[in-house]
Amino acid sequence: MAQSFLFGFNYLLVGEEKKFGFIVSKKISKRAVDRNRIRRLLAEGVKKNIGEIKSGIFGIFLAKKALLGKKFEEVEKEVKEVFKKI
Repeated sequence: MAQSFLFGFNYLLVGEEKKFGFIVSKKISKRAVDRNRIRRLLAEGVKKNIGEIKSGIFGIFLAKKALLGKKFEEVEKEVKEVFKKI
């Protein structure tokens, strides 16, 4: 498990394909609009950095409340840092 200020990242190294999931709890925000925005930010961060990731990784991003109101550039920077730790 890799931790960031904005999210946690659990992963498993198996197979050859790359798969990612995103969990944003109602504890983060009661509003679905906010939770969906967080999912989209994380998904876009993964999509832009998919080339830097090892193959054979199954990962789950666990959002933290700190993600609310963050800009894409901040989220992408954290995603890159977490992928470097793997």
